[in-house]
Amino acid sequence: MADPRPRTNCHETAMLSEPEIWRAAQGVINRYGAQAPAVAAKCAHRLFMDNDLDGAAAWRRVLRAIEELQRMRPKVGERLN
Repeated sequence: MADPRPRTNCHETAMLSEPEIWRAAQGVINRYGAQAPAVAAKCAHRLFMDNDLDGAAAWRRVLRAIEELQRMRPKVGERLN
C-alpha cells in the first residue's frame, strides 16, 4: 500500500526567513513525526548532490530546527524558565 502522506518538496525552502524555517520544521514534524530528521537530512543531501547549495543549506537549517523542537532535555548549562 502506498504511503498516503504527500512527498516533501525539497525545493521549496531555498530562501526562507528564520520564522519560515521554524514553520517548515514544524510542518515536517507534523507530517513525519519521529522520521522528520531523516526526511530533512535526505532533502539536504539530495539538493547537495544536485548542486543546489542554497537549498541544501536551507534544509540543514530546517534539520537543526527540527532537532531543537524535538529535544527533550536542556543543553548543559542552559537555564530553564
